[in-house]
Amino acid sequence: MRVLYFLLILGSCTKQLPPEKQALYDQGKKLYTTHCIACHNPNPSRPGPSGPPLKNASMELIHNKVLLGTYPNGYKPKMPSKLMRIFKEQLNKSDIEALAIFLQN
Repeated sequence: MRVLYFLLILGSCTKQLPPEKQALYDQGKKLYTTHCIACHNPNPSRPGPSGPPLKNASMELIHNKVLLGTYPNGYKPKMPSKLMRIFKEQLNKSDIEALAIFLQN
């Protein structure tokens, strides 16, 4: 009985996204799992083998690093390196939005 009560409380504490954002969140999670976890941790709050944590990364940072291979002006990287490859052939701006929604929620 206690376990059921705990699960009910836990479920009521999770953040609910509007349906249009939920679809983008799900897409972003899939993209993160497909393209990011080789270098970044499966848990975006933790550092990976060669990449920093990405939780709460801004859309500008994601766009610049993923599509352009640069940092936004004035951004101080957590792990300055030139290891990250550019994904401009595999991902587009709507993918970046989906990744940002996943990483910010």
